[in-house]
Amino acid sequence: MRYARYLGSWKFRALACYMFGNAMAINDDLSFGYIFKWKNLAEGFDEAKVIRKPIFLLIYKTGCPTCEKLKPKFRKSIRILDLSQYFVMVSARKGEMSAKDETRFQPDGTYVPRILFFTPDGEFMEDIYNRHSQADNKCKYFYSSTGQIIDSMILALERCPK
Repeated sequence: MRYARYLGSWKFRALACYMFGNAMAINDDLSFGYIFKWKNLAEGFDEAKVIRKPIFLLIYKTGCPTCEKLKPKFRKSIRILDLSQYFVMVSARKGEMSAKDETRFQPDGTYVPRILFFTPDGEFMEDIYNRHSQADNKCKYFYSSTGQIIDSMILALERCPK
């Protein structure tokens, strides 16, 4: 613990979360990690225009077994937490979006979880998808591991103008 003073407060919390689990993430809105600065759709897209950061959009469904399997991996990833500071992190629950948004955010299907990336101006980055060899070509925006998510986050940052 003597080295804790060298960690920033958010990195210390992330490290503690990684080591001891995320027992505080009980609220479903925060189920993918209370330490991430999640925004809703409207807030997120508005904020991205102002601060000029790309948008990381996570679409999930409460009770979805695949979403539940991804949550602990996502919450414990220090690298995703580190990269998240360069994005506006937006989460949306499937079934609670407007019909217009539901249609807009399903480029290749209605499966969950889906992770989509947008420019700060709200343009969909269609070419940022899961490119791993195990990825399903029919569900391009589905991710089953944090490594896959991290690769797409890095690609989105490289593609998005500063």
